[in-house]
Order: sequence, then structure tokens, then C-alpha cells
Amino acid sequence: YKNARAEYLEGLDHGFTQDVTGTSHKAVDFLAQPFNHTPAPYSLPELPSVTWETPTGKYAVQATDQLLPRHTVFAPKDLSLLPEGEKLPILVMTGPGREMTAGAFRPFYTEVASHGFLMIATGPIHDLIPGNPDKANLQDMTDAIDWAISENNRKDSPFYQKIDTKNICLMGQSMGGLQALELKDDPRVTCLTLFNSGMFKQESNSISKPNENKLKA
Repeated sequence: YKNARAEYLEGLDHGFTQDVTGTSHKAVDFLAQPFNHTPAPYSLPELPSVTWETPTGKYAVQATDQLLPRHTVFAPKDLSLLPEGEKLPILVMTGPGREMTAGAFRPFYTEVASHGFLMIATGPIHDLIPGNPDKANLQDMTDAIDWAISENNRKDSPFYQKIDTKNICLMGQSMGGLQALELKDDPRVTCLTLFNSGMFKQESNSISKPNENKLKA
């Protein structure tokens, strides 16, 4: 891959939430370059652990799972605070794995959004429900992209002309990263960010076709 970059965080587990501050700040710094986006400056002191109530970016964040049936949207609460000409790059992420929850990584999603990004996470806002058979699929990611582009063009939307539809990143942790990788050829996607994921030799469409919930070995 051209323009690829790998970051290593020593001593952390597969879930990557042991150091939310370090992980999220590396993600924000990474995304700034390909998107030509200036992250909002850190307005709070460095915290030993970021919580969803106290992100370090300058924007207060609003999270809601009422805009899309299978997603939670994290975005700056007051879009009027965006500098003139500044728009929100689109980030679509699934994690942990392909679980349908935005609650497990809520501090991470909130932190990244506080720096001026539109973060769309697969799943509702509640925490992970063990054994939930409903899994994220490729259609969930493409639906999130479709929705963001539509909202940017809808005149009565709070996001009207506030979304950077030319800069779209698919993100995923573990199996969620493999799912993002399968959509790399979508012409709208300009960046991939994979957390504790990988690249494996596998059959075409092995992660899951739209509306298919089983992972094929």
C-alpha cells in the first residue's frame, strides 16, 4: 500500500482501550495528513485516561443512535464553532470486532470526534451485549457513508455543507478491520485505519456480504 504507516503501542492488549489517550491521539495525528485536516487543539490537560465525558479536543461532542437504525453518530455538538471553510471528515468504524455496539469504544469515538471529525460507529450506544448474534456487515459501513453524503446535501440537516465528503476513512478493530479492508476499492474511500487487525489470504467476500452476519472461515 502506498502512503502506509504502522504504529506500535507497546504492552497493550488486543482491545486497544488500555491507553485511550495514546491510541486516539495517534489516530487523530495520522488522519490529519491524508485528509489535510487540522485537528482541533487539545483544550484540556493530558489525562491518564480519557472518558467519554472529558475528551481533550476543543469541541464538546454529541452522541446519538437515533439518526441511523444500526449506528451511533459522534460529532461536535455546536457546528457553528467550526472555523470558516472547515468541514468534518467522515470516519466509519466497527469495533470491537464485528460486534454491534458503540458503547465498548465510546471514549475512543468521543475523543476522535472532539478534534473535528464525524465519527459513525456501527451499533447503538449501549455497551456490548455478550452473545449478541447480530453482527456488523459490509452494508452497515456503506450505509454510513451514504447517510453522511446525503446529510451534507440535505438543506434542512444540521450537517448541511459541514461534512467533507471527499475525505472518507474506514476504520476497524480486529475483525472490524478486515471488514473495512474488504471495502478498500469503494471509490469514495480515501483512507483505511486498522487497529490490531491484519491481512489474510481468504476467499472473496469472506468477511460478510451485505446483510450476511456469519463470518466464513
